[in-house]
Amino acid sequence: MRRALWTALLLAALWLAGYLAFFAGVLAQSRAPLTQGAGAIVVLTGAPGRVDMGISLLRVRLAPRLFISGVNPASGKAAILGAGNVDLADRVTLGQGAQTTAQNAAEVSAWLRSRPLRSLRLVTSAYHMPRALMEMRAALPDGVEIVPHPVPDPRFDRLGWPLLRLVADEYHKTLLRWAQITLATP
Repeated sequence: MRRALWTALLLAALWLAGYLAFFAGVLAQSRAPLTQGAGAIVVLTGAPGRVDMGISLLRVRLAPRLFISGVNPASGKAAILGAGNVDLADRVTLGQGAQTTAQNAAEVSAWLRSRPLRSLRLVTSAYHMPRALMEMRAALPDGVEIVPHPVPDPRFDRLGWPLLRLVADEYHKTLLRWAQITLATP
């Protein structure tokens, strides 16, 4: 019984240390300089501000094209881009087949296969970036540079239970996918 208690305490301490390191890493993330271009901008949908950030980066010409992964199949370019950005429509591709981060990575990888791109700027929420990077690195061809561009999230302005829970949920998803990817790799 004593051994089980010590094992449980050790596992809890390891989980807490990992969570704190993950949380600190998310808080410490900074965006790549806006002078660093890429072959394409890739946005993973799912939280407010991501698509707008991708469109802004396209507008300032940090890349010649924008791929938005995980778009609702009922949405078209006009709805996604909005009236003020219709002039960008020929530089934007919508991926409408992904519902998870792993599916986003597969969708982006399939899109990249027909394009000789060596780099992309990945736009997603800061708390989502560690898992998104892990999924992209596992799915993309070797040699594709990924430039992280985390989107600020207003929930990070105030420390509280909703923020701690959001990051804990993402930490668990990241741990699970890390284990799945690691065990699946020969």
